[in-house]
Amino acid sequence: MVIPSPVSSLRVQSSGRTDRLAVSWQHGDGSWSSYQVLLYDGSGSTLGAQTLGAEHRSHMFSGLVAGRLYRAEVITHSGELTNNVSAFGRTTPEPPIHLSVKQGPTNDTIELSWSGPASGDYDSFGLQWTPPDRLSVTQTQVTSRVLGGMFPGRLYNFTVATISGGGAPDRPTVRSQPIQRNVRTSTWGGGGGGGDLSHFKGTFHSKEDRAAETGPLPSR
Repeated sequence: MVIPSPVSSLRVQSSGRTDRLAVSWQHGDGSWSSYQVLLYDGSGSTLGAQTLGAEHRSHMFSGLVAGRLYRAEVITHSGELTNNVSAFGRTTPEPPIHLSVKQGPTNDTIELSWSGPASGDYDSFGLQWTPPDRLSVTQTQVTSRVLGGMFPGRLYNFTVATISGGGAPDRPTVRSQPIQRNVRTSTWGGGGGGGDLSHFKGTFHSKEDRAAETGPLPSR
């Protein structure tokens, strides 16, 4: 008997879901009789295990915690001989809640604030905007930012997403579905005086899982 080859191209992906991970792979070389797919939490405890026939190339684990890191292992069996490979995956975090905006300390500044998700794991938040003006960003609290250098009479779109991960390179970083808010600054004249802001209702938009840096959205 020959030790079977391990599977290749092992992927553990949330595909935007907060409560499940899809484990997929490509068959290795040679012959094998079955697969065993296991899921572990951060402490190494086994959360699930499934034995599959030799023809399978994927399995789904559900009932997981949003934004949490997991490790999946695929064991290839050939009789009593085995080979294994593992990879990390992270469920998508829940989005922030209630993005609000108010006038900042000067006419060309605003303050954005929001609440973190009510459940699940997360590490930080990503703020992006269009048009890609070079605005200054000051973090006043974990869930608020003051943005300066805004142009008068311009319509801005701000999005905030929850980010889970961002540590070791082999640990995936996943971004939540963002919430957004449109803001149009007033056309103000010289001197002091508080320019007002026009606020439009925030809506949800889907985006692919990816790491995000604070800053303007790239122009297209």
